[in-house]
Amino acid sequence: MGRLEYTPGGVGRNICEAMGKLGRNCHFISAVGDDEQGRILTRNLSEESRKCIKICRDNHSAQCIVVLDKNGNCSFLMGDMNIHNQITPEMIEYYEDQIKQSPLLIIDGNLSIDAMEKTLQIAHYHAIPVFYEPTDITIATKPLITHYWKAIKFITPNLGELKQIYQHLEGNTTKELTYNLDNIVNIAKKVANFIDNVIITLGDQGILIARKGLATDPFLEVKSDTNIFVRHYPIEKRTDILNVSGAGDCFASGFITAILDDQPEETCMSVGFAAAVTALYSQSPVPSKIFSRDHVSWKQKANYVTL
Repeated sequence: MGRLEYTPGGVGRNICEAMGKLGRNCHFISAVGDDEQGRILTRNLSEESRKCIKICRDNHSAQCIVVLDKNGNCSFLMGDMNIHNQITPEMIEYYEDQIKQSPLLIIDGNLSIDAMEKTLQIAHYHAIPVFYEPTDITIATKPLITHYWKAIKFITPNLGELKQIYQHLEGNTTKELTYNLDNIVNIAKKVANFIDNVIITLGDQGILIARKGLATDPFLEVKSDTNIFVRHYPIEKRTDILNVSGAGDCFASGFITAILDDQPEETCMSVGFAAAVTALYSQSPVPSKIFSRDHVSWKQKANYVTL
């Protein structure tokens, strides 16, 4: 028998909520309707995070129907995201002071091209690194057609999104790209020639990272080494999973929180994986509690294999 649940979601919103529960508050620049859905979307965010949210009285909040199978995997998705058009370049510019004081700017693929252009322009002007979550294969390359896409220093595609990004950056329109490990490593290295840190999500196979720097190096330091290294971080197989819909966002939240704490890559991965695990056993995309700075993941180094 099926079960219907109504929970807050959205990539940017989930990351913001989860980072708050990990002790790192964010300003969340977004728009919601003056409706019950909007109140559900914002109620778990801190007061600080809600300061930059626009309440639109003539629009209803973004909504999405996600059908999960018995294993917690998404089998069908349909959404109405029209309110994102209210996040205009003028709105982004209004919050330039908040953006320029940030150590990192996080965006997802739901922004309009014009809003992305303005966001990346501000980031470029103030030398703020941008962390881009592609969100979906159909919009993965959207920021890459702006004039300021080189402000993006982190990108987190899955394999399908990686293919689209690679083809766009390389001008390669080859339709057939095999997903064997050697080919993925080669593509990751090529993309890392354009974007400093390529973090590829492989589902239950873990994470692949391509970047200049060692696993013992923090992310926000400028690297003099020109060699690109690729490392595979496998994950432990899990059973009795309730929901996978928020695991990627919670991973990103833990990963980013550790980046901002100036932790080395292997610790960032440890914190990210631990945050993702909490989401797997939660009915909602972001658990009611994640963990504090005293959690063991902050003291551990994730295992990896250099490829």
